[in-house]
Amino acid sequence: MARQVSDQVSNGLREEVQRFLKARPDVRFQDLVHHTSLTDSTGRNFLNGHCPGGREVVHEFQKALELARAGDILPPGGRPSLVVTAKTKGRTKLIASNQRNF
Repeated sequence: MARQVSDQVSNGLREEVQRFLKARPDVRFQDLVHHTSLTDSTGRNFLNGHCPGGREVVHEFQKALELARAGDILPPGGRPSLVVTAKTKGRTKLIASNQRNF
């Protein structure tokens, strides 16, 4: 694959995706990749820095990241989750999911 995007742009996007995934442990990298036209191996190689930044790869990850931030990419099965950070105050509860088995 030819390098079509500068390393600065590619590395910045990699860091941005990795920060998002650390902040949202309920969303996996595969959840993001499945909302792109990329294969799992291409997505994994790009995030690990083994794949140069092509325009399509960068565009697809930017699009998936925007969807995830908007809440359009959810964990499979609608797993209920609770993310507690150092800034969380007071008591926390896990809210039951509204899933039904049909």
